[in-house]
Order: sequence, then C-alpha cells, then structure tokens
Amino acid sequence: MPNADNPVVQAAHHQAARCHQRASECRAKAEDAFDEAAKQDYLDMEHRWLMLARSYELSERITDYTNKVAHRLRAVRPPEQQHVQNAANECGSPISSRARMSGAPPIRPCSLAPVAIRIS
Repeated sequence: MPNADNPVVQAAHHQAARCHQRASECRAKAEDAFDEAAKQDYLDMEHRWLMLARSYELSERITDYTNKVAHRLRAVRPPEQQHVQNAANECGSPISSRARMSGAPPIRPCSLAPVAIRIS
C-alpha cells in the first residue's frame, strides 16, 4: 500500500493501477480478436502495459525503502550530525559535498563559532 504522506509514491501507485487497467483491456480485446495477428498485437500491448506497471511498482518500493532508511538514520544519528548535512559553516561558506556526505564538521573554524565556557 502506498505511503499516504508521499505524493511521489501516491502518483506511482495510481500510475501502476492505470497500467494494470489498460493491460486488462488489451487482454479482453485479444480474446475478442478475430484475426491471429490482431490478437498477438493486443497480447504484446498487454505485456508492455504490465512491464510499465512493474516499473512503477518497483519505483514505489524503492522510494518507500529509501524513506524508511532515511527515517532510521535520523533516529540513530546524533543531533549535531543531523544539522551538518544541510547547514553552512558559521562563516557563511557552504560545506563541501564530500564533507556533507561524510557527516564531517566543516574544516575551517570560524571566529564567530560559539565557544563553550566552563565555569567552575
């Protein structure tokens, strides 16, 4: 069942359902065809509609899986690492894609960075 919160998954689900409907129509036309060549054409169309439906269904499953993995990663990743991915360092320059992918903090320290002060 598609994820109700994700419009991409919803669209893939509806597209797959439409493909199955069209495949069913082609099957019915193949059964009613008088000529063997027309029957084979309809069966070929049915096969193509089913392959397209499978493609949409696979896309839906992959999207669901990647969303679940991302959710699990957010649950186990420490809060400071969650913010590093989309943030720029305190000086305003963007974090490199390599640093963002590794989850590493920015390399250049900035004079505006907050400093922890320990009072005894």
